[in-house]
Amino acid sequence: MVDLTNYAGHTPLPPQVAAFCNLLENEGFTIGTSDRGRAGRRWTLRVEWRGVYVGYMKDRMWNSGHVLGYRFAAGTPEAANACPTGFDLEMFSRRHGCDADAFFVRKEPDAWYLRVCDVDIALELLLATAARIDEQIFGGDADSSTSEVEQDLDQIRGRADIPATTRDQLVLARVGQGKFRRDLERVFKNRCAATGLGLRQALRASHVLPWRSATDEQRLDPNNGLLLSANLDALFDKHLVSFDREGTIRVSPLITVGERLLLGPLHDLAKEPSAEQWHYLEQHNAAYDESTRRREELDDSD
Repeated sequence: MVDLTNYAGHTPLPPQVAAFCNLLENEGFTIGTSDRGRAGRRWTLRVEWRGVYVGYMKDRMWNSGHVLGYRFAAGTPEAANACPTGFDLEMFSRRHGCDADAFFVRKEPDAWYLRVCDVDIALELLLATAARIDEQIFGGDADSSTSEVEQDLDQIRGRADIPATTRDQLVLARVGQGKFRRDLERVFKNRCAATGLGLRQALRASHVLPWRSATDEQRLDPNNGLLLSANLDALFDKHLVSFDREGTIRVSPLITVGERLLLGPLHDLAKEPSAEQWHYLEQHNAAYDESTRRREELDDSD
């Protein structure tokens, strides 16, 4: 629901604006009153993606038939509401595959501002921005993409510096099977370490320290693993959740309120990590903090 706290514009929102806001929120965007300006006299609604400022709306735009104020280079140090120097609307339109008539350039003495007039195009532009931001935040975090797994398996099979039995163990560990998984099932008594789910088909043998950051010994060490339900494993792998020294779950602010509702309860570990497990989890927490920091660096609200 749109947060209109301190919003000084027209309320309730015009029906077409409320519908657009609902559409954005259903896609995972958040909309709230800008924190700029004197409290009680704030006329702008900010559109954010994972806390990054990506667009804006205000009364006078809607009154002119415009849907959204476009934010240039959102998620970069160059982010700005004003058009860049030398802005060419025709070139911008071609690059984004739309007609120039879908936009309006508001020309003020000190700067130009781009307004989007079409709801579908506004949504398309915002989704493209969201995808770019996600790539910047999560691009280097994946530990289990198909291509990476295949590359790792090829690398293991081609190694001549380790015995064949070790190669076999590493291959199975890389795909979450074999001795590594059996060890985790023993440690966690065949249940998810957090939820207690005992459905084996829905459990994943998850490495805490990512495969490519670990030594061969660490890759096979059950202390470097958690048995997790599939959803939780995916979030953990991307550093969207982590667990602190007591086993309490840490949920990234990158997960939107709507996504939290769809995911359902996110549980703490059923048992406090041992010292050996914390050795790895501490490094996972550091990566979790780094992922959050990268998002904060992307949000330039000026």
